[in-house]
Amino acid sequence: MYNVNRHYTTKHAATYDKFKGQFRVDKVELLKKNFIGQQSIMKSKVISSYSATKISFLIAENIAKSGQPFSTGDLIKNSIKQFCNEVCPKKIQFAEDLSLSHQTIARRVEDLSKNIELALKEKLCKCEAYSLALDESTDRSDTAQLAIFIRFITSNFEIIEELLDFRHMKGTTKGEDILSEVKKTMIKFDLPETKLSGVTTDGASSMKGKNIGFVALFKKSINHNILSYHCIIHQEQLCAKVLEMKEVMEIVIQTVNFIRSRGLNHRQF
Repeated sequence: MYNVNRHYTTKHAATYDKFKGQFRVDKVELLKKNFIGQQSIMKSKVISSYSATKISFLIAENIAKSGQPFSTGDLIKNSIKQFCNEVCPKKIQFAEDLSLSHQTIARRVEDLSKNIELALKEKLCKCEAYSLALDESTDRSDTAQLAIFIRFITSNFEIIEELLDFRHMKGTTKGEDILSEVKKTMIKFDLPETKLSGVTTDGASSMKGKNIGFVALFKKSINHNILSYHCIIHQEQLCAKVLEMKEVMEIVIQTVNFIRSRGLNHRQF
């Protein structure tokens, strides 16, 4: 209270002491209204800034999910500006305030990734048992990429399946190299080996090799037995591409066309 009184005496007394009686009361009310008006302006700007940031994150999420380049944000911003200019000109400034440059989109995607990782770590704290699935492939830059998926069950019997980590392998992709990357991921997410129940891989020699494959080395590195599974999705896709279904499909198509051509009774089928 003393500090407030001293501030008034040294800074404002000469200006406001001359106001007396009702005139002083009216002046105080006017100052209060001006202050409330300033608060409203600041609040609206804060809300507008929050909305612009939220929309920026939502657009960045859609760009990342669709696999589009980060520079797509500039195109989206220009489209929003054109839309606002034609439909709601009063909102054109809001569109101008949107930050959708490729640098901003990259930061937004990185922030989203960190948030998802943090949320996953919080769920993993309740993990009672888990299994891993691995898929190693090479991208267009000739760099091996190891995708590690996890499926786990919580104490509430909630089953969750997520992409756990994505590891870049610059050198060789032997079983010991894959084992090293998996171990780093388990340390990163504080996954205890005692709760591991199984691992799934494809049929590559680096994965399923009898002595130096990843599965063999992984089983040797832990102190309990785990189940190992062979994923056949890749083989199914290759089979679907190679297998000729022309003869079967021709019969099916002819049968369907024959039934559809009979207008009186085709609904029976």
